[in-house]
Amino acid sequence: MKTRWLPLVISVFLISTLAASGCRRVEGEPATTVISGTPVPVTKLANPPPTNSAEAPDDIVFTPGGSAYRANVHEQGVPDKWPEVQTVEARLSANTSAIFVAYRDSITTKGGEVRNNLFNIRQAEGHFLDTTPHTVDLFIFGAPPGMTFYQGSAGGLPGTLATLLIIEVPQTLAAGHHSFGIIVLIDGVNYGALGCTVDVTG
Repeated sequence: MKTRWLPLVISVFLISTLAASGCRRVEGEPATTVISGTPVPVTKLANPPPTNSAEAPDDIVFTPGGSAYRANVHEQGVPDKWPEVQTVEARLSANTSAIFVAYRDSITTKGGEVRNNLFNIRQAEGHFLDTTPHTVDLFIFGAPPGMTFYQGSAGGLPGTLATLLIIEVPQTLAAGHHSFGIIVLIDGVNYGALGCTVDVTG
């Protein structure tokens, strides 16, 4: 039987859990960051998502291998304009099923910008069946006031799932670290939460 998410007030030690599993990349952060709050579903977009006025390294482009960040697409003989956008892979589980999610757990930005977080999801036990439609739903909790989230479509490799989390960072958000949780549901089944930190530089 599928277990569906019920809105609850929760408190999760996300950052310390990811650090212990080797998913965190950034050194010198606090050993434990507590993220709590009521999960809110991310609005799914039917129209094109909001974007920055100029090209950005985490703009989404479509390639034969699926959706990718602009900075991670290389052209032979052409110097790269930006460093690659770094991602991590985390394992989540529900009942006897497990998935691996590749995503950005740390994002640096200025206030007033739009940031993209591409989620590539694969099953630990094998491929998702291409003949079966799957839905991915994201819930956010513990985000700072004024930060807005949207979910857009993204293309992945056959046998995998992909979705896009669009983050609008308000111009008024104070500089510093802002951590929040992301709950991942596939076909209505809650696989658990991931942590993400947005570092606002000003």
